[in-house]
Amino acid sequence: FLTEDFDLAKLAQCISQLDKELHSQVVARHEELLAQATGIESLEGLMQINSLNLFVFSRRIRTKIVDPYNKIVARTAQLARLQGACDLLRSFIRILYLSKCLLGQLQGGSREIAKAAQSLNELVE
Repeated sequence: FLTEDFDLAKLAQCISQLDKELHSQVVARHEELLAQATGIESLEGLMQINSLNLFVFSRRIRTKIVDPYNKIVARTAQLARLQGACDLLRSFIRILYLSKCLLGQLQGGSREIAKAAQSLNELVE
């Protein structure tokens, strides 16, 4: 039990000595510490300016890269839809052409029957 009191007293003495040493170091280096604190404040100001510059730079990148990229993506999708519509129209035109040929071949009688069969086969495909 006595050693605990002794250890606590010794610990309190060490803490007191550390406080005194810290105080003497602060007093001895007062001007240097103030200069460092001022330097930190100016660095904080520079960091705020730099963060603003980064924000402006990111906006510029967005307008120069991201927005045109999004437009390209939208136009590519639109082009794909147009190509699909063109393919469909070509198929309709081919069907109309083959239908017209088939009608002419059916009116041609038995000598056109082979051609009519071929046109009919193309229509089925």
